[in-house]
Amino acid sequence: MKDTKEFFQLGVTKPSKFDVQNYLNDLGTRLMQIPDIIKTIEKHFKNIKNLKLDRLGRKVLSFEGFEMKKFKEYVKISEARDAYIWDTKPKTLADAEDPEIMTNGFGRLGFSQLKDKLVKASKQFADWAKDGNYDSIDSYMSSYHNMLETLQVIEKEMKKPAWKKKITMLKRARK
Repeated sequence: MKDTKEFFQLGVTKPSKFDVQNYLNDLGTRLMQIPDIIKTIEKHFKNIKNLKLDRLGRKVLSFEGFEMKKFKEYVKISEARDAYIWDTKPKTLADAEDPEIMTNGFGRLGFSQLKDKLVKASKQFADWAKDGNYDSIDSYMSSYHNMLETLQVIEKEMKKPAWKKKITMLKRARK
């Protein structure tokens, strides 16, 4: 399991006092109050807290780094996964029943294409399991889970009354 140090080596490092001071200098804080400046800096760096500035808000005095829990203490680590219907104003009934969707990791694709990818991946997992190739299953599980979550989010969106109304209006217009 990866611990905090390994995680920070992946690109999110604890900033030095010099880095925080440079960010403060470039911030342009003439119209901001000190609490707002502190919130902005802590939000930007994400891994510092208790930032102390001088009374004019122009010099960094001190700050503390976050002590993150070890990764094995987390039950599930989920990435930021977004899925949504790309074209919210379909012009034809076919577009409304099979909308183009956007998801992280796959880009834009049709809803039916996502379903096909999910079925194909499920069959591939079964083949790998028969062959005893469990490492491949493990490496593709996150991608598979992303597809499954996307499918569930889009189906939930399509069951909402607003989307059903769009389908009904297109049926009535015979488009």
